[in-house]
Amino acid sequence: MGQFASVIHLKGIDQNKAVVSLDACLKQSGLARKAYYRIPQGGPHLLPDHDSWISEGAYYFISPKCGDWLTIVQAHMATDNMPDIAELSEHLSKALSIYSLCFVLHDSDVLYYNLCYKGVGKDGYSSCPQYFEEKRLSKDVVESQRHRPKELQPVLPNTVSLQQVEQVLNIGWWNAYNTGKLDPDGVPLDTEYKYFTMEEDRMTELGELLQLAGPNNKYPYAIWADSEVIIWNQFTAFRAK
Repeated sequence: MGQFASVIHLKGIDQNKAVVSLDACLKQSGLARKAYYRIPQGGPHLLPDHDSWISEGAYYFISPKCGDWLTIVQAHMATDNMPDIAELSEHLSKALSIYSLCFVLHDSDVLYYNLCYKGVGKDGYSSCPQYFEEKRLSKDVVESQRHRPKELQPVLPNTVSLQQVEQVLNIGWWNAYNTGKLDPDGVPLDTEYKYFTMEEDRMTELGELLQLAGPNNKYPYAIWADSEVIIWNQFTAFRAK
């Protein structure tokens, strides 16, 4: 099985304000706070009822502000009765009047992001729009889903160019599409794995380009459950049901 991760990055906000806003947004979804813990340095698996909360409630880990960004990790399994991570990111962006960037990594095969500013969607991204489709998408449909990375310009560090970000975003399926290298089913003609990438690697590279874990820090959230660099005792765990 590949890697799964769902995280929200909030720009320019501290941990306390993020917790208050998360609590308010979850209440709008009919969820009430049940517990709020400081996570031990050994990791969240040491918290009481950790395993049951992964499948039975809304469960989040909130980082301190690192550089310009703070991170909210979704620890529970995605189910129909839980808030959608992208919608929650949008609501937090609106409530706090800030930029939010939501990443969803699915089984190491496809990466999505949604960028919002003050609750308004600015850009959406799929590393492989064809992934869940049985028939090849038309050019019009693909173009309607094309990312607009220029919307990331206001949040780029001074040392990072938009071209660097675009290059990372286009690795794989988009490069194959742009150069006419898709087969009749919309799959890259990839006998030498030229268009293959592990999506946790793309997520990590984007996270480090945007300094989402702070300047000069490794980006750990694509593999947060196995990360050895996260300082867990600076995080808080938030549970709601």
